[in-house]
Amino acid sequence: MRPPRSLPLLFAGASLAAAVALSTAAHADTVGTAGAVNTSTSGTPPGAPTRVIEIGTQVVANEKIQTTATGSVQVLFIDKTTLNVGPNSTLVIDRFVFNPATTKGELALSLGKGVVRVGGGIATHSEGATIRTPVAAIGLRGGIAIISHSGAKGTQAILGFGHMSVTSLCAAANCTPTTTELSRPGFSVTVAGLSRSPSSPGRASSQDIAQSNAQLTSQKGQSGGASQQPTDNLAQSYNVGTPNSPGAMIAQTASQGRAAALTIAQATRQTVQQGAQNSASVTTTTRTIVQQALNKALTPPPNGGGGTGGGGGNSGGGGGGNGGGGGFPGGGMGGFPGGGMGG
Repeated sequence: MRPPRSLPLLFAGASLAAAVALSTAAHADTVGTAGAVNTSTSGTPPGAPTRVIEIGTQVVANEKIQTTATGSVQVLFIDKTTLNVGPNSTLVIDRFVFNPATTKGELALSLGKGVVRVGGGIATHSEGATIRTPVAAIGLRGGIAIISHSGAKGTQAILGFGHMSVTSLCAAANCTPTTTELSRPGFSVTVAGLSRSPSSPGRASSQDIAQSNAQLTSQKGQSGGASQQPTDNLAQSYNVGTPNSPGAMIAQTASQGRAAALTIAQATRQTVQQGAQNSASVTTTTRTIVQQALNKALTPPPNGGGGTGGGGGNSGGGGGGNGGGGGFPGGGMGGFPGGGMGG
């Protein structure tokens, strides 16, 4: 009879198996990090046991993420793509490839149920992202989209912005997939079931958008996994929402800068206007002086005015020739009183 194994050996074997599983998860390709988590959210890496996802947990390729009725998680991928998973959701990260040197990459997800929001990062601007549901395949390039799926309603895809395509999946070999594309923000497409063609793009109702956003937002009393739940007192201690907050100070500085620029502009305009007025005044004065001089120049000289060759007596013009005087009283061409040509 074979002797039974001792308990220490059994515990050692279990510990070794757990260590191998953890090592497998650790060596899987890390694709991103959990930035916010509400309980409860779990992840199952390939070849490893299910774990609880917390803030800072590294998410790996092919990991299955599940949330409960109160669970949600936001994953930040290494290319800055953001993935929000709402409550009662099941999602698998099928593929994520990103080359920082070439900024090329691709992302593939499978949504079994629930709701997700994908915010495109660097990789989705090159090869795009693909989100597959049980009834449709959604392609997203360089944008934001909300995708939800349930057995009762099928798949709905709402485009935030960017370009999105929705392709139906077939249940039989004789089915031909059809694709609908849209690029208008706020429009949506639905696929009711397998082998059903996508609907024509239509504006998403405010109720659908509000419901999706509510599912992707932390519920009342949740803090996204933060150790200290945000409160009004905590916000006030950091000057959040007060006149001394960084945002308010930046806005105030910008406002002061605009006011100062306006004051400088007004002062500059006033100076220019004053300069123009002064210039006009000087021009008017100069014109008056010139006009007076011309008037005097055109006034006939008195009788006996100096001729062209008039002598240069000290007290008046010389003998009168035929030529007129220089135009100033008693003056010859020198133009000053008592002056002949020599002045």
